[in-house]
Amino acid sequence: LLTTDWSVGAKAKCLQAGCDDFLLKPLKRHQFLDKGHRFIPGIERRDVRVWCHLNLSLQRNGLQLSATGEDISSGGIYVASDEKVRDDEEVNLTFSLPTATSREIVAKGRVAWRNSGSIRKKPLLPTGFGVEFMGIDDEATETIRQYVTTAISK
Repeated sequence: LLTTDWSVGAKAKCLQAGCDDFLLKPLKRHQFLDKGHRFIPGIERRDVRVWCHLNLSLQRNGLQLSATGEDISSGGIYVASDEKVRDDEEVNLTFSLPTATSREIVAKGRVAWRNSGSIRKKPLLPTGFGVEFMGIDDEATETIRQYVTTAISK
């Protein structure tokens, strides 16, 4: 069930009515996909991604660090870095895409998955982590979408 009722008893009412679970508006992309994946295991979580090699600034825990972006979609970016991060840790990213406008993109995100140590989800990618964009303006999202579309068509 999708609801705007944030009251304490709302979840209990939903479950009593026969719902398996519920989401609150406004929807957050990762919450929607997490719930969907729980009930529909085959749900695809990824947007179209393209390879890139972008210098980016990564801010976490008040520290400013340099890293590289290795692939990107309108929903997130893979960050190549030896930094030890936690799943769901919030990070801030700043980078520019090699486009005619090449405006600086500033995005808040969360670490969605890690690729380091002996357990590597993507062995072909360098050590690092996937970041899901959580706070990014519409213009930046459109700039990334256009970059991905152009890269795919080449």
